Amino acid sequence: MTSPTDILTRVSAVLSAERKSKHLNNTKYVLCIMKEKLMTLRLPQKIDIEIESMASMEDTDKSKLVRELIFLGMQEKRLGMAIKLYVEGKITLWKAARLCDISIWRMMEIMKERKISAQYGEKELREDLLALRE
Repeated sequence: MTSPTDILTRVSAVLSAERKSKHLNNTKYVLCIMKEKLMTLRLPQKIDIEIESMASMEDTDKSKLVRELIFLGMQEKRLGMAIKLYVEGKITLWKAARLCDISIWRMMEIMKERKISAQYGEKELREDLLALRE
């Protein structure tokens, strides 16, 4: 497998050669290396039709839309897990926010929207103060 360093070295060599040929002077390059994994999944035909329709409405391709839907679904699932752990008293609000990669203020708004009462005591205060020092 080719490492990102190898790829950057090769790209740098190509760009240097092209600059010397004076065809690409003053051109800026942006290189984005994204690790992706090809996945195959089975979907009911009804969902496939709906994805096709949504992709058409958004003027995008199905693959990009499916990646976006998976990302949004993962965010929501992570939020649900964090809220469950918080309500069960297994994690603090601060840890729930960090698990979801959102600010504690946004997590407090979400808890308020979902009418979830604060699970906050002396232990949680100590943990949050320690987290603030990190």
